[in-house]
Amino acid sequence: MYEKYQPLLDYLSEKTPYTYELVLKKNYEATVNAFGLGEIDVALLGPLTYLEAHAKYGAASILKSVGINGRSDYRSVIITRNDSLIKSPSDLGGKSFAFASSKSTSGNLIPRYLLANAGIHLSELGVYTNFGYHDSVVKAVLKGQADAGAVRESVAMKYMPLGIRIIAESGPIPTGRSLSVRGCLFP
Repeated sequence: MYEKYQPLLDYLSEKTPYTYELVLKKNYEATVNAFGLGEIDVALLGPLTYLEAHAKYGAASILKSVGINGRSDYRSVIITRNDSLIKSPSDLGGKSFAFASSKSTSGNLIPRYLLANAGIHLSELGVYTNFGYHDSVVKAVLKGQADAGAVRESVAMKYMPLGIRIIAESGPIPTGRSLSVRGCLFP
Protein backbone atom coordinates (compact mmCIF):
# COMPACT_ATOMS: atom_id res chain seq x y z
CA MET A 1 0.00 0.00 0.00
CA TYR A 2 2.82 2.38 0.80
CA GLU A 3 4.45 1.70 -2.58
CA LYS A 4 1.14 2.31 -4.31
CA TYR A 5 -0.06 5.47 -2.53
CA GLN A 6 2.93 7.22 -0.94
CA PRO A 7 4.21 8.73 -4.23
CA LEU A 8 0.84 10.44 -4.76
CA LEU A 9 0.82 11.81 -1.22
CA ASP A 10 4.40 13.06 -1.61
CA TYR A 11 3.42 14.79 -4.86
CA LEU A 12 0.33 16.41 -3.30
CA SER A 13 2.32 17.57 -0.26
CA GLU A 14 4.88 19.16 -2.57
CA LYS A 15 2.40 20.80 -4.95
CA THR A 16 -0.28 22.01 -2.51
CA PRO A 17 -0.18 23.95 0.76
CA TYR A 18 -1.33 20.81 2.60
CA THR A 19 0.60 17.97 4.22
CA TYR A 20 -0.61 14.41 3.62
CA GLU A 21 0.08 11.31 5.67
CA LEU A 22 -0.89 7.80 4.61
CA VAL A 23 -3.01 6.11 7.29
CA LEU A 24 -3.84 2.45 6.82
CA LYS A 25 -6.68 0.96 8.83
CA LYS A 26 -7.27 -2.74 9.47
CA ASN A 27 -10.51 -2.97 7.47
CA TYR A 28 -13.28 -1.01 5.75
CA GLU A 29 -15.25 -0.50 8.94
CA ALA A 30 -12.25 0.95 10.79
CA THR A 31 -11.64 3.33 7.88
CA VAL A 32 -15.24 4.56 7.83
CA ASN A 33 -15.22 5.00 11.61
CA ALA A 34 -11.91 6.92 11.54
CA PHE A 35 -13.36 9.11 8.81
CA GLY A 36 -16.49 9.79 10.87
CA LEU A 37 -14.46 10.58 13.99
CA GLY A 38 -12.33 13.09 12.10
CA GLU A 39 -9.16 11.01 12.50
CA ILE A 40 -8.72 11.07 8.72
CA ASP A 41 -9.89 13.75 6.30
CA VAL A 42 -9.81 11.90 2.98
CA ALA A 43 -10.36 8.21 2.25
CA LEU A 44 -10.37 6.07 -0.86
CA LEU A 45 -13.48 3.90 -0.59
CA GLY A 46 -15.30 1.49 -2.83
CA PRO A 47 -18.93 2.12 -3.77
CA LEU A 48 -20.53 0.13 -0.92
CA THR A 49 -18.27 1.61 1.75
CA TYR A 50 -18.76 5.09 0.30
CA LEU A 51 -22.54 4.72 0.62
CA GLU A 52 -22.11 3.74 4.27
CA ALA A 53 -19.78 6.71 4.98
CA HIS A 54 -22.20 9.03 3.20
CA ALA A 55 -25.22 7.75 5.13
CA LYS A 56 -23.50 7.78 8.53
CA TYR A 57 -21.28 10.84 8.25
CA GLY A 58 -22.37 12.87 5.22
CA ALA A 59 -19.22 12.01 3.26
CA ALA A 60 -19.02 13.68 -0.14
CA SER A 61 -17.24 12.30 -3.19
CA ILE A 62 -14.65 14.77 -4.48
CA LEU A 63 -12.50 12.64 -6.78
CA LYS A 64 -12.95 9.57 -8.92
CA SER A 65 -10.00 7.23 -9.38
CA VAL A 66 -8.90 5.94 -12.75
CA GLY A 67 -7.06 2.65 -13.18
CA ILE A 68 -3.87 2.09 -15.14
CA ASN A 69 -6.04 1.12 -18.11
CA GLY A 70 -7.54 4.65 -18.06
CA ARG A 71 -10.96 3.36 -17.04
CA SER A 72 -12.98 4.45 -14.03
CA ASP A 73 -14.58 1.07 -13.47
CA TYR A 74 -13.59 -2.48 -12.58
CA ARG A 75 -15.20 -5.91 -12.31
CA SER A 76 -15.95 -8.49 -9.66
CA VAL A 77 -15.05 -12.08 -10.55
CA ILE A 78 -15.70 -15.53 -9.18
CA ILE A 79 -12.64 -17.76 -9.23
CA THR A 80 -11.77 -21.40 -8.70
CA ARG A 81 -8.64 -23.51 -9.06
CA ASN A 82 -7.55 -24.57 -12.53
CA ASP A 83 -8.03 -28.25 -11.59
CA SER A 84 -11.59 -27.74 -10.32
CA LEU A 85 -14.58 -29.32 -12.07
CA ILE A 86 -16.58 -26.14 -11.36
CA LYS A 87 -17.36 -24.42 -14.67
CA SER A 88 -19.93 -21.79 -13.69
CA PRO A 89 -21.63 -20.30 -10.62
CA SER A 90 -24.54 -22.72 -11.06
CA ASP A 91 -22.10 -25.53 -10.15
CA LEU A 92 -21.52 -24.06 -6.67
CA GLY A 93 -24.50 -25.64 -4.88
CA GLY A 94 -23.19 -27.49 -1.80
CA LYS A 95 -19.64 -26.13 -2.34
CA SER A 96 -17.52 -23.97 -0.06
CA PHE A 97 -17.17 -20.31 -1.00
CA ALA A 98 -14.86 -17.50 0.11
CA PHE A 99 -16.03 -13.88 0.08
CA ALA A 100 -13.89 -10.85 0.86
CA SER A 101 -14.98 -8.47 3.62
CA SER A 102 -18.73 -8.15 4.12
CA LYS A 103 -18.20 -4.42 3.37
CA SER A 104 -16.58 -5.12 -0.02
CA THR A 105 -18.50 -4.25 -3.17
CA SER A 106 -16.54 -6.52 -5.51
CA GLY A 107 -15.73 -9.22 -2.95
CA ASN A 108 -19.15 -9.60 -1.34
CA LEU A 109 -22.11 -7.56 -2.62
CA ILE A 110 -21.75 -8.09 -6.38
CA PRO A 111 -20.75 -11.78 -6.11
CA ARG A 112 -23.92 -12.48 -4.10
CA TYR A 113 -25.87 -10.98 -6.99
CA LEU A 114 -23.91 -13.13 -9.50
CA LEU A 115 -24.63 -16.25 -7.45
CA ALA A 116 -28.33 -15.40 -7.08
CA ASN A 117 -28.61 -14.85 -10.83
CA ALA A 118 -27.20 -18.36 -11.28
CA GLY A 119 -29.84 -19.72 -8.89
CA ILE A 120 -27.43 -20.16 -5.98
CA HIS A 121 -28.40 -18.45 -2.73
CA LEU A 122 -26.21 -18.41 0.38
CA SER A 123 -28.28 -21.15 2.01
CA GLU A 124 -27.48 -23.41 -0.95
CA LEU A 125 -23.72 -23.11 -0.52
CA GLY A 126 -22.10 -25.85 1.56
CA VAL A 127 -20.38 -23.21 3.67
CA TYR A 128 -19.19 -19.67 3.09
CA THR A 129 -16.63 -17.51 4.84
CA ASN A 130 -15.80 -13.80 4.72
CA PHE A 131 -12.11 -12.93 4.67
CA GLY A 132 -10.78 -9.46 5.38
CA TYR A 133 -8.81 -9.14 2.14
CA HIS A 134 -9.17 -10.17 -1.48
CA ASP A 135 -5.70 -11.76 -1.43
CA SER A 136 -6.84 -13.97 1.47
CA VAL A 137 -9.74 -15.20 -0.65
CA VAL A 138 -7.41 -16.24 -3.47
CA LYS A 139 -5.06 -17.98 -1.04
CA ALA A 140 -7.98 -19.92 0.50
CA VAL A 141 -9.04 -21.10 -2.96
CA LEU A 142 -5.47 -22.03 -3.94
CA LYS A 143 -4.99 -23.99 -0.69
CA GLY A 144 -8.28 -25.86 -1.18
CA GLN A 145 -9.90 -24.24 1.86
CA ALA A 146 -12.68 -23.00 -0.44
CA ASP A 147 -13.94 -24.43 -3.72
CA ALA A 148 -14.44 -20.95 -5.17
CA GLY A 149 -14.27 -17.31 -4.15
CA ALA A 150 -15.00 -13.74 -5.15
CA VAL A 151 -12.46 -10.96 -5.69
CA ARG A 152 -11.76 -7.83 -7.66
CA GLU A 153 -10.64 -8.71 -11.18
CA SER A 154 -7.18 -7.11 -10.78
CA VAL A 155 -6.48 -9.36 -7.79
CA ALA A 156 -7.50 -12.45 -9.75
CA MET A 157 -5.24 -11.45 -12.64
CA LYS A 158 -2.28 -11.16 -10.28
CA TYR A 159 -2.75 -14.75 -9.07
CA MET A 160 -3.76 -16.45 -12.33
CA PRO A 161 -0.22 -17.75 -12.98
CA LEU A 162 -0.45 -19.64 -9.66
CA GLY A 163 -3.39 -21.76 -10.77
CA ILE A 164 -6.75 -20.00 -10.63
CA ARG A 165 -9.28 -19.25 -13.33
CA ILE A 166 -12.33 -17.02 -13.62
CA ILE A 167 -15.73 -18.68 -13.96
CA ALA A 168 -17.91 -15.54 -13.85
CA GLU A 169 -17.53 -11.79 -14.01
CA SER A 170 -19.77 -8.85 -13.27
CA GLY A 171 -20.56 -5.89 -15.41
CA PRO A 172 -18.57 -2.69 -14.80
CA ILE A 173 -18.53 -1.30 -11.24
CA PRO A 174 -17.57 2.36 -10.60
CA THR A 175 -14.12 2.73 -9.02
CA GLY A 176 -13.52 3.93 -5.48
CA ARG A 177 -14.06 7.52 -4.42
CA SER A 178 -11.90 9.98 -2.51
CA LEU A 179 -13.97 11.64 0.16
CA SER A 180 -13.96 14.55 2.59
CA VAL A 181 -16.36 15.08 5.49
CA ARG A 182 -15.46 18.76 5.68
CA GLY A 183 -16.34 19.52 2.06
CA CYS A 184 -14.18 19.81 -0.99
CA LEU A 185 -10.46 20.30 -0.27
CA PHE A 186 -9.75 21.77 -3.69
CA PRO A 187 -11.22 24.95 -5.17
